[in-house]
Amino acid sequence: MLGFSPFKKHANAFNYTPRYYDPRKEGRGGEYRVGQYLERASELRAERRDAARKSASKRMWGMIVAGVFLVIFLTVGYPRVVAFFTSLGKEKKPYVEEFNPYTPITVVPNDYPGAE
Repeated sequence: MLGFSPFKKHANAFNYTPRYYDPRKEGRGGEYRVGQYLERASELRAERRDAARKSASKRMWGMIVAGVFLVIFLTVGYPRVVAFFTSLGKEKKPYVEEFNPYTPITVVPNDYPGAE
């Protein structure tokens, strides 16, 4: 037993002097209030949580807007795009109107000068 001897008249003393002690710097530290570091850590954690919540809210609205645009494109634009690309491969036939004897004839007046 290294630290205890029944023949000593006093207990072992603890004598510690700090190696780099600056009394001016120690006085500048200010007053310590019990729990001030825990309160500051709690405030910082709450700020980070609020920032993450706002970021998640913005991300959610962005996803909703992107989903709406995707649905609009799939219902309106996609069939037109597919029809356009499928029409590229087909031969185009000239449009010929079929004769129908029952359609009314449109009479256009003669606008040429000298022709009556």
